[in-house]
Amino acid sequence: MNTKQVLYNALKSQLDAKKAEGDKYNDEVYTPAINELKSRVNEWLYQNTDITANEVTFQGNGIEFTYGNEHIKRINISVKHRYDSKPICAELSWRSGEYSKYDSDYKNYLHDLGVLTNEFDKIETKLFEWRGENSAIEKASHAFHEDYNTLNSALNKLATEISTDVRESMKQLGFEIKTFKQTSQLDWNYKDSEKEYQIIRRDKTIQLQYGRSQYDTTWVCGFKVLGKKGNKYKVEVYREGREIPQEYSVLEKKFESFIENAHYWENSQADHDAERVQRQYNERTADLSK
Repeated sequence: MNTKQVLYNALKSQLDAKKAEGDKYNDEVYTPAINELKSRVNEWLYQNTDITANEVTFQGNGIEFTYGNEHIKRINISVKHRYDSKPICAELSWRSGEYSKYDSDYKNYLHDLGVLTNEFDKIETKLFEWRGENSAIEKASHAFHEDYNTLNSALNKLATEISTDVRESMKQLGFEIKTFKQTSQLDWNYKDSEKEYQIIRRDKTIQLQYGRSQYDTTWVCGFKVLGKKGNKYKVEVYREGREIPQEYSVLEKKFESFIENAHYWENSQADHDAERVQRQYNERTADLSK
């Protein structure tokens, strides 16, 4: 195991611990504080104004009032950042529509539009107060998670470096993969009128274009780098059903494209697919046993 991988494992361990701390903070501090603030906003609005909205949602920088299920029936009061010399203020926005005396939701919508217009100054003052409280909660959360974010950034950078190193190593003289990791697929059939699931694994092949033409291609299940001369790689490839490997002179750009695909499969996609199929298998077989 190289130095970068050892460092990655150490950082990953620290990151996992920080994540656990962060999850606990979110559950016990951040989420309760946000929910409590939203509850106070709702309580104040319903107690101090004559609104009839089905739902009031405080969004940190504004409030949305909802009426029925139609998207058009929304009223918003939001703090707007200005780019002129005027001070920051709140703005009331709404959507137009058609009113019918049989539409009770729209009647309430129009009623509240008048209420919120008349009470706008009072609500704007409170909105700035609630916005300040929300900002303090978010700022505290950001400070608590700062170590996690720093570690995560470092880990992502290191993971990219390791991935690049591995990809470059796959182009070096003598590198060899006899067979790529297998593909995984969930399959099923009936046995005694009941479904029976199984995981099918097959050999993986990857396309290698060795010439300039799109027809100068072959599908390989493994390869070995024999060398490089000029802008061409000399590659020995293993193909399904053929015991004797073949040699190809592959243009550098075409080989690098092949390496991208082989690297992605070997170091990411194959394991991801296998884990996904295994989860599906476990879920399906568990359902059958109920």
